[in-house]
Amino acid sequence: MTLSGISPDGRLVEAAEISKNDFFIGVQFHPEFKSRPNKAHPLFKSFIEASLKQKQKNPKKADFKLINRRKIMHFTKMHGLGNDYLYVYGEVPENIEELSVKLSDRHFGAGSDGMIYISPSSVADFKMRIFNSDGSEAKMCGNGIRCVGKYVYDKGLTDKKEITVETLSGIKKLFLSVVYGKVNSVSVDMGKAESYDKKIIDVKGRKISVIPVSVGNPHAVTFVENAEAEPIFELGPIIEKDK
Repeated sequence: MTLSGISPDGRLVEAAEISKNDFFIGVQFHPEFKSRPNKAHPLFKSFIEASLKQKQKNPKKADFKLINRRKIMHFTKMHGLGNDYLYVYGEVPENIEELSVKLSDRHFGAGSDGMIYISPSSVADFKMRIFNSDGSEAKMCGNGIRCVGKYVYDKGLTDKKEITVETLSGIKKLFLSVVYGKVNSVSVDMGKAESYDKKIIDVKGRKISVIPVSVGNPHAVTFVENAEAEPIFELGPIIEKDK
């Protein structure tokens, strides 16, 4: 177990438990913490005390050193019609698949449908990349990109009420409605929908006719007499993963 915190004297502290009664403590001075030297969490105080006791018993084994320094990641959780993502402004990290799976978990993470990274673009006002909760990258999400519009305006990254966003499905144009300095609603030009030939899918022995439709990301459309009577939550994931 590795934890990070602030020591009583205002230093960034990282403590690793390597056995039941054995701790390594990493200590590094950080100017940012000088103004709040007495706000160390009790857990970190106990780690420090335990390490000092270990150091007295075995100086070589419990020597002070910096270990496994963690970075703080800032994100904003937003949703459009219940389609929720964790939004980050910056470059996509190398471990994005692992990160998206971990943070999207609704029990042990922040809980979301995935992560959306926003960054500058050479061909549009901004660039958007979408990563699903399973770590895969998506081309486009209408609800997700609308939240991008509110994110960049409300955080002062743009003062424009019409912006363009680069996606894997091309450049999309957003129209922002602003009330008292904050975005109230966002609409997006998704472009022309493309439909393809009908396809028959075998779902647990049931033949289902679907029409593939793309609005930047793929959809499967099927017509039924009563949508409320259909086992949507059972059939949806199967159709989604059909090859």
